[in-house]
Amino acid sequence: MLSSPPTAPVMLKLLKIKNIAVISSVELEFDSGLTALTGETGAGKSILIDSLGLLLGARASPDLIRTGEEQAVVEALVEGAGAASVLEAHGLPNDEGEIILRREIHVSGKGRATVNGALVPVSVLRELARWVATIHGQHGPQGLLDADTHLDVLDRNAGLAGEAARVAEAYRCVREAESALRALRLDRSEGERKRDALAHQAEEIDRAGLRPGEEESLRQEKVVQANAGRLAELTAEAYALLYDAEDAVLPRLGQVYRKLEDLGRIDPRFAPFLEARASVRSPLEDLAFFLRDYAQTLEVTPGR
Repeated sequence: MLSSPPTAPVMLKLLKIKNIAVISSVELEFDSGLTALTGETGAGKSILIDSLGLLLGARASPDLIRTGEEQAVVEALVEGAGAASVLEAHGLPNDEGEIILRREIHVSGKGRATVNGALVPVSVLRELARWVATIHGQHGPQGLLDADTHLDVLDRNAGLAGEAARVAEAYRCVREAESALRALRLDRSEGERKRDALAHQAEEIDRAGLRPGEEESLRQEKVVQANAGRLAELTAEAYALLYDAEDAVLPRLGQVYRKLEDLGRIDPRFAPFLEARASVRSPLEDLAFFLRDYAQTLEVTPGR
């Protein structure tokens, strides 16, 4: 038995079924008034009801598809303006009170639903269902035990559907305002949290006393710390070769210049080399003293 909300009567005008269970293809037209479908068990009456259920948002299963077919399709043409608000809410076309519902099922398990040619989620079909048709079975009255339906039944029978819709809209606006207020408070709280975090970071930067170019000098210091042992070894070896060893460069350089003095007394062409003696010896002495002092400045500090 099919029925619709009494405040917004609609009429099922056409039902088309293709490849559902044992049905290859069938098209049913309905007139106003009562339509009765009769037949023996197995004639397919329940298939018609199941097919209509698909258009009302029932769960689809590939098992419903006729054996050997890739997909099944159910379509219906419904007349009635009662569902206009649902169509409008979802931005769906509204063809002067006519609603064309279509549901496809594929063997892959995928499917799609359309309302007046526009793709929709199956949940939209469920919203339209209460305006299009209601399927009553032998356990149908048990639906009255669902508390979620009580207010709708009461409002419709009291003729208060319009007032109930306005109250629902006002309630929705209040909830949206509350949600927006919560979002603003969260944004403010998040802003304060970020401000405190930035203030803490700025304080840490001030305490660090950073200086321009400090990073490069710290990197160089890190390299020196990591190679302190090798630096000390090389410094000692270089200092010994220049100044401290038996055959060090600077003592032997004095011997070289004494030989040059003897050569200069014989041949004046050695005079320029003797005159440049200070410019040769002085940098080498500076280098030797630097190597000696450098070794003393090396301090290995692992924690640094």
